[in-house]
Amino acid sequence: RLGQLNNYLGRSNFDRNSCAWMSGLNIIDLARWRELNLTGTFRKLVQELKSGGGLPEAAASRATLLAFQGQVYALDHKWVQSGLGHDSGLDIQEIRNSAVLHYNGNMKPWLELGIPKYKSLWVRFLNREDQFLSECNVIP
Repeated sequence: RLGQLNNYLGRSNFDRNSCAWMSGLNIIDLARWRELNLTGTFRKLVQELKSGGGLPEAAASRATLLAFQGQVYALDHKWVQSGLGHDSGLDIQEIRNSAVLHYNGNMKPWLELGIPKYKSLWVRFLNREDQFLSECNVIP
């Protein structure tokens, strides 16, 4: 909820109960996006927030949260299982029943600090031939 980000968003006028948009997994209705001119709204908010000073990246991040307020809906947890990058207490059966696994958090499965019991869910999809992955610190 946007209200949980109050300190980050500052004095902006927003609905505290609106779901916050996070970039991990998105299903987008492009016709609705265009109808609401969300790109224009985002650009306008970035300009307004940049005029207040601070880093442009911070303005863009805050604008993203505000531009999508009232347009974000939570996905059913059976459709997407998040938390695999920070919560070691997730139910393995629920994970196996999910259509999408989201490794949000700092403990990504390709890093040494990844949660061991979740790594096998990811490593089977690893393309060891991929040049980008072979040049990065990917630990299967």
